[in-house]
Amino acid sequence: MIEKKLLKVSALYKNDTNNGLGIIIVNTNGDLEDAVVEGIEIYEKAWEDADENMRKEFVTGYFAQLNHYSQCPAENRSQEENFTCLWNIYFLEKYGFLETDNFNGFIFLYEQE
Repeated sequence: MIEKKLLKVSALYKNDTNNGLGIIIVNTNGDLEDAVVEGIEIYEKAWEDADENMRKEFVTGYFAQLNHYSQCPAENRSQEENFTCLWNIYFLEKYGFLETDNFNGFIFLYEQE
Protein backbone atom coordinates (compact mmCIF):
# COMPACT_ATOMS: atom_id res chain seq x y z
CA MET A 1 0.00 0.00 0.00
CA ILE A 2 1.32 3.42 -0.93
CA GLU A 3 1.45 5.85 1.97
CA LYS A 4 0.88 9.51 1.22
CA LYS A 5 2.14 12.41 3.26
CA LEU A 6 0.51 15.81 2.81
CA LEU A 7 3.21 18.35 2.00
CA LYS A 8 1.08 21.44 1.47
CA VAL A 9 -2.25 22.77 0.31
CA SER A 10 -2.79 25.54 -2.16
CA ALA A 11 -5.88 27.57 -2.95
CA LEU A 12 -6.39 30.12 -5.71
CA TYR A 13 -9.14 32.64 -6.29
CA LYS A 14 -8.99 34.95 -9.31
CA ASN A 15 -5.24 34.59 -9.10
CA ASP A 16 -4.84 36.01 -12.60
CA THR A 17 -6.08 39.45 -11.49
CA ASN A 18 -4.95 42.17 -9.10
CA ASN A 19 -8.04 41.34 -7.01
CA GLY A 20 -7.20 37.68 -6.61
CA LEU A 21 -5.39 35.63 -4.04
CA GLY A 22 -3.17 32.63 -3.81
CA ILE A 23 -2.54 30.77 -0.59
CA ILE A 24 -0.03 28.05 0.13
CA ILE A 25 0.11 26.45 3.57
CA VAL A 26 3.01 24.10 4.21
CA ASN A 27 2.64 21.13 6.53
CA THR A 28 5.46 22.14 8.87
CA ASN A 29 4.01 20.60 12.06
CA GLY A 30 2.52 17.46 10.53
CA ASP A 31 -1.03 18.45 11.48
CA LEU A 32 -2.13 20.28 8.35
CA GLU A 33 -4.27 17.47 7.00
CA ASP A 34 -6.23 17.25 10.26
CA ALA A 35 -6.80 21.01 10.29
CA VAL A 36 -7.99 21.07 6.67
CA VAL A 37 -10.29 18.08 7.13
CA GLU A 38 -11.74 19.48 10.36
CA GLY A 39 -12.69 22.73 8.63
CA ILE A 40 -14.15 20.92 5.64
CA GLU A 41 -16.27 18.75 7.93
CA ILE A 42 -17.65 21.86 9.67
CA TYR A 43 -18.57 23.40 6.31
CA GLU A 44 -20.17 20.13 5.14
CA LYS A 45 -22.25 19.78 8.31
CA ALA A 46 -23.49 23.37 8.08
CA TRP A 47 -24.41 22.82 4.41
CA GLU A 48 -26.27 19.58 5.15
CA ASP A 49 -28.26 21.21 7.97
CA ALA A 50 -29.14 24.38 6.01
CA ASP A 51 -32.26 25.11 4.04
CA GLU A 52 -32.08 26.56 0.52
CA ASN A 53 -32.07 30.20 1.68
CA MET A 54 -29.30 29.59 4.19
CA ARG A 55 -27.27 27.77 1.53
CA LYS A 56 -27.55 30.81 -0.74
CA GLU A 57 -26.35 32.98 2.15
CA PHE A 58 -23.37 30.68 2.70
CA VAL A 59 -22.31 30.92 -0.94
CA THR A 60 -22.75 34.69 -1.02
CA GLY A 61 -20.85 35.02 2.25
CA TYR A 62 -17.98 32.80 1.12
CA PHE A 63 -17.50 34.86 -2.04
CA ALA A 64 -17.74 38.08 -0.01
CA GLN A 65 -15.01 36.84 2.34
CA LEU A 66 -12.77 35.89 -0.58
CA ASN A 67 -13.28 39.27 -2.20
CA HIS A 68 -12.52 40.98 1.11
CA TYR A 69 -9.38 38.99 1.89
CA SER A 70 -8.11 39.31 -1.67
CA GLN A 71 -7.75 43.04 -0.96
CA CYS A 72 -5.37 42.32 1.93
CA PRO A 73 -1.70 41.71 1.15
CA ALA A 74 -0.75 38.13 1.97
CA GLU A 75 1.63 39.21 4.72
CA ASN A 76 -1.23 41.03 6.48
CA ARG A 77 -3.61 38.05 6.55
CA SER A 78 -3.60 35.86 9.63
CA GLN A 79 -3.28 32.08 9.44
CA GLU A 80 -6.94 31.86 10.48
CA GLU A 81 -7.96 34.14 7.60
CA ASN A 82 -5.89 32.05 5.20
CA PHE A 83 -7.63 28.90 6.40
CA THR A 84 -11.03 30.58 5.97
CA CYS A 85 -10.12 31.41 2.36
CA LEU A 86 -8.81 27.88 1.85
CA TRP A 87 -12.02 26.26 3.11
CA ASN A 88 -14.18 28.69 1.15
CA ILE A 89 -12.36 27.89 -2.09
CA TYR A 90 -12.50 24.15 -1.44
CA PHE A 91 -16.20 24.27 -0.69
CA LEU A 92 -17.15 26.55 -3.59
CA GLU A 93 -15.15 24.43 -6.02
CA LYS A 94 -16.55 21.13 -4.74
CA TYR A 95 -20.17 22.27 -5.07
CA GLY A 96 -19.68 23.87 -8.49
CA PHE A 97 -19.91 27.53 -7.49
CA LEU A 98 -16.27 28.19 -8.41
CA GLU A 99 -15.10 26.92 -11.78
CA THR A 100 -11.75 25.19 -11.59
CA ASP A 101 -9.08 26.51 -13.94
CA ASN A 102 -5.46 27.66 -13.75
CA PHE A 103 -6.42 30.59 -11.51
CA ASN A 104 -9.18 29.17 -9.30
CA GLY A 105 -9.23 26.02 -7.25
CA PHE A 106 -7.83 23.92 -4.44
CA ILE A 107 -4.85 21.57 -4.54
CA PHE A 108 -3.61 18.95 -2.08
CA LEU A 109 0.08 18.19 -2.72
CA TYR A 110 1.17 14.81 -1.41
CA GLU A 111 4.50 13.01 -1.30
CA GLN A 112 4.24 9.31 -1.91
CA GLU A 113 6.40 7.11 0.27
